[in-house]
Parts: sequence; C-alpha cells; structure tokens
Amino acid sequence: MASRLATPGAEAAVMTVQGLSWGVATVVAPVVGAALLGVGPAVLWLTGAGIALLLAVGHAAVPLRLVLAVAGTSAREERVAAGVAAG
Repeated sequence: MASRLATPGAEAAVMTVQGLSWGVATVVAPVVGAALLGVGPAVLWLTGAGIALLLAVGHAAVPLRLVLAVAGTSAREERVAAGVAAG
C-alpha cells in the first residue's frame, strides 16, 4: 500500500521510510512503555488512548478523496475492489 501512494520513482524511498518507522517503533515503544508503566499502569493506558485518539482524529481529517487521488484510484474503483456495490 505504501508504495502505491508514492510518486513514480520514489517507491523505494517510501518503503525505506516505512520499514525504518517500524524498526524505530520496535526499539522506542518498549523503552517509553516501561517508563510510563513505572509511573503507573493508568498512565500507560491513558497515554496509549490519547495517542490513539489523536491518530483517529488525524485520519478522519484527511478526506477519502484525497487519499484515493494520491493512490491514483477512483472511489468507484476502490468500492469495486472492496466488493461493495457502486452507488
């Protein structure tokens, strides 16, 4: 999916950034999680919930048309691919 969103010729760079983000998260998450858990379990869960809420708001703020336009896919093609009746 990430490579589909890249501009032509930038697919490798996009995949590198995606892979790097997973690698950094694999190292950072346990360190930060342990520090938050040291303060208290409620702090860990509330921080996780806050981050999830911020990400949900951020995703909701990006219109689907923009995402599909960047991916080079029309809304109709996306519905057909998902097996949803066009309407």
